[in-house]
Amino acid sequence: MFRFFWFVLLTAALPATAQPPVHDLVRIEGGTFLMGDQYNDEPGNNAERPVHSVAVSTFYLDKTEVSFEAYDAFCLATGRDTLPAQGWGRGRQPVFNVSWYDAVLYCNWRSTVDGYTPVYTIDSSAVKPLPGENAPPLRWQVRADWTANGYRLPTEAEWEYAARALDGRGGAKIRFATGADTISPASANYNPNAPEKPYYQPGPYRRRTVGADDMQANSLGLRHMSGNVWEWCWDWFNKSWYAQSESAADPRGPDFGHFRICRGGSFNMPPAFCRAANRSWGAPYDRSSFTGFRVARSGE
Repeated sequence: MFRFFWFVLLTAALPATAQPPVHDLVRIEGGTFLMGDQYNDEPGNNAERPVHSVAVSTFYLDKTEVSFEAYDAFCLATGRDTLPAQGWGRGRQPVFNVSWYDAVLYCNWRSTVDGYTPVYTIDSSAVKPLPGENAPPLRWQVRADWTANGYRLPTEAEWEYAARALDGRGGAKIRFATGADTISPASANYNPNAPEKPYYQPGPYRRRTVGADDMQANSLGLRHMSGNVWEWCWDWFNKSWYAQSESAADPRGPDFGHFRICRGGSFNMPPAFCRAANRSWGAPYDRSSFTGFRVARSGE
């Protein structure tokens, strides 16, 4: 019989030399928008369809992806090993090699440090696999208190709403999170060595991350929502979820699944994967050199 040990991650006091940098969140006014592939860019990708109306409440989202500087402070305070940086530098580079579980642990720790109520309750003991699933290397149970004011991962709907920024508002019909229908290596960090598409320009392939503060922000002040590193979201992935969430208010995805949503593309992905509508997913225990996250908070 499984024994469940529910806990909220607590934090040790940080040394004076390791105070984490302040997260700079922008307030995003809620609204209703059309979620999904409005341009018919990827007709074979049914995960982006049907295009459907969704409402999101006002929330806050970090202007940048979480940096190594911030994540290393978490590791130091909690006795965790720091993550490898591929020789690309740490500091204000976006953290990567971070699993979805790492991200929710960081959110709870940072909430405590900043005096907020942690959002997540986490059971890190062994959890029975889903029907038909081979035993995964790690499966935790994570529950969210959506009334808590602490840091959390954005929902998939919140993420896409913020990515569709134009003229200081979310939810616009726009292809890329740079605020344009076309993309270039000057505006985003992605792999331009891809089959030609009418919505991107060729250019140098950087083959690595760039700083979280680098390159131009969109009209909401958000950087790298297209490219650089994939960003973990809260939701479980379900290919048919869009058909079930028409006219939903603050949808948070299916109740369970095998994979968690990732959004935004990365430095090594072609531009099709960096579109605001693109959906990707990964096992919550997976780590890679091209996946990181940014934090959100609820509130008016």
